Amino acid sequence: MKSLYILLPVLLFSCVRTEKKIVKEVVYQTDTIYIELEDTSTKPWELECLDTAYTTLDMNVCSLDCFLVADSVLEVRYDNIIAYYNKGINGSEGMDYAKRCKIQKKRFQTFHNDFLKMRDTMEEMVSTAFEGIRFSPLYVNSYTLGMTEDQIELYENFHEVMDTR
Repeated sequence: MKSLYILLPVLLFSCVRTEKKIVKEVVYQTDTIYIELEDTSTKPWELECLDTAYTTLDMNVCSLDCFLVADSVLEVRYDNIIAYYNKGINGSEGMDYAKRCKIQKKRFQTFHNDFLKMRDTMEEMVSTAFEGIRFSPLYVNSYTLGMTEDQIELYENFHEVMDTR
């Protein structure tokens, strides 16, 4: 019975007593930051077979098809930049401008050829690393596709900069 006398006040006290929580609001002054979201639209090389390939053979073939499409897009971007330089070479901007376009065109062609050589070398290295594995072509194609995607983005950005000139 003595415990009831002690328990009753403790229960009442704990039920009646409420803690005051102080919410402190801190406001910082900041500059407006604009975050550019990545474009979520599908890329031409993101083929439907990516969702439907279930066997190893289907995945390997699909990855090669995706790479081939991306490679063709890269070549189109390359051709557009070369056409831009040819327009500058044959245009009426003056001899100095035509000379600079000719030099830049040659450097860009060298740059593109060096990329293709590097991509081929990396393809051989990845192929050697995964030799004998069933998914070897998938790994190789995926790796070269990634490199090609990065190069496409580089060419697109480069072409945008040239257009604003």
